[in-house]
Amino acid sequence: HPGNFAFEIGNPDLPSEHGLGLDVSLRGRTTRLNGEITFFRNDIDDFIFRSPLTDEEVAAREDEFLERFGADEIDAEFPVIEHISADSVLQGIEAHADIDLAAGFAAEFSYDMVRGRLKASGEPLPRIPPFRVMGGLRYQRNAMQVGLNVTHAGTQDRVFGAEEPTEGYTLLKLYSSYSFQTGGATNTVTLRVDNATNELYYNHLNYLKSVLPEMGRNVKLVYSVGF
Repeated sequence: HPGNFAFEIGNPDLPSEHGLGLDVSLRGRTTRLNGEITFFRNDIDDFIFRSPLTDEEVAAREDEFLERFGADEIDAEFPVIEHISADSVLQGIEAHADIDLAAGFAAEFSYDMVRGRLKASGEPLPRIPPFRVMGGLRYQRNAMQVGLNVTHAGTQDRVFGAEEPTEGYTLLKLYSSYSFQTGGATNTVTLRVDNATNELYYNHLNYLKSVLPEMGRNVKLVYSVGF
């Protein structure tokens, strides 16, 4: 699969997944604070996932792979990925709060975390995102709004097999918008600067993270109309 930089081994005999999920949420509201926190747990039988093989595992199964795929293909430089299934558990929390400060200022806070593991061994599942925490501050006066958000993602070193860990990062976003009415429509002009500090970072869920970092500093001017 050149698009994923991987030699992928499928399995047509994998069983269907069957899961049981539970979500519990708690919401609160005061004159200045709106908040919500959610706990979730998904118990999945025969959860299907991509399993990267180490060089040692590939060497140990060389005869099998050569018989199935031929010498020319298995000798490609792409890493070997096998699709397998196992009983697994994914659980975590999500939290968000909006705080009305004073004189047009407001703050927001978000946090999310998920853990995935194999039920039999407790080993981490692959491609599980790291925890993220976000804090933001905005000021609004009439139709004008300006603000900033800071997002921090932790290091993900709870990895499966030959999966590569990913370092944490911190991103800054700046934005400003102005809205006005014309003919019954709401017009909004937004200027946004994403990754304002031009942080070099990698997304743990990106199949190509080992060779492809995420976008650096970028500026967007957006005009939208709502009816």
